[in-house]
Amino acid sequence: MSKNKSSSNSDNEADRKRASSRGIIPRAKIKTVKMTLVIVFVFILCWSPYFVYDLLQVYGQIPESQTSFAVSTFIQSLAPLNSAANPMIYCLFSTHICRNFRVVH
Repeated sequence: MSKNKSSSNSDNEADRKRASSRGIIPRAKIKTVKMTLVIVFVFILCWSPYFVYDLLQVYGQIPESQTSFAVSTFIQSLAPLNSAANPMIYCLFSTHICRNFRVVH
């Protein structure tokens, strides 16, 4: 029976290698691509309001007022938020860290 198990394990390993050579993307690569897309999306989400507001302000499209000052302050605080979001994203995609975090809570 142990011979069948080892034979079965080697067959599974061979199937995985064949699947990989046929172009099926491994889970780790899919997970990495998803994490990269999330990081890029959060970067765009945090920085685009800053650039759009700055361009509008440079070209005189935003009048000087107390409200525009408050909006400007909020938008300028979004940009550094990207740096705070990155470690959280890495944690969410790291199974090792998430598993340990779930055990603690």
